[in-house]
Amino acid sequence: MRAAQFAPIARPAAAISAAIERVPGEPEYGEICFHEADPELLACMFATNSLAPVPWPERFVPQDPAALFPYLVSLTFDGVVEIVANDAVNYLIFRHGTVARTFLASAHHGTIVDRVAKLFAREGRAGELRVARWDVPAPLPAQAPPGLVQAYRDLATSLVQRLVDEGRESAPAIAEHARQTLLASHPVLDSFSLTGRAAKDPITDTEVLTAGVAAWIRDVMWAAIDHDAMSPEDLLRELTWDRRHLFQSAGLYEQIPWKVM
Repeated sequence: MRAAQFAPIARPAAAISAAIERVPGEPEYGEICFHEADPELLACMFATNSLAPVPWPERFVPQDPAALFPYLVSLTFDGVVEIVANDAVNYLIFRHGTVARTFLASAHHGTIVDRVAKLFAREGRAGELRVARWDVPAPLPAQAPPGLVQAYRDLATSLVQRLVDEGRESAPAIAEHARQTLLASHPVLDSFSLTGRAAKDPITDTEVLTAGVAAWIRDVMWAAIDHDAMSPEDLLRELTWDRRHLFQSAGLYEQIPWKVM
């Protein structure tokens, strides 16, 4: 009988803040723990959980090592093979069709060949073995920290409020129009709202987040500020001073045309 095929499901990534919300409120009871892992292992874990696997040929049985390894050699396959034996997840890193590195959760004794062979020797229960492959995983992405996201939201709100205080009552409408206009090129701005709409934290890195916010600031300040009555440099200095080191490290000042001293 042919072994059962298994199709892993790609799962969407979650924002850091959303993940933190799932942490139990009483960690002292031992409900969570922290571990350190190799960066390549983390990249494998992220890729295999967030991306769809590369499909196997029709009628191919990846659970059969006599078919699996020659096939990958013939392709000079570069990537990662995930082997799930019951609940134990194992990764084989391939370079040019051969195993270059392994991360094995079971079979801790013996050579790599012996340990991998034991994964397939499941007393004939091939249906319990799930084998899938992915291309070479990209380095683990670094998500923008929640503190920076909140700082940018506060800055956006403060900028619009400051303009209203200076007599520019149309500032909220100008800011929202600018946000809507920029969404196509900066989708991260969908996570910002000036209308009271609840917005989820973005799933993006610091560079992309900062680029979107900087583009929005540029458009709002060009359109809403009376440059003869108000200095953009002074306004930005006032609004960003308390968090200037955070904004500077994120690269915000480098992406706006006004120099904040």
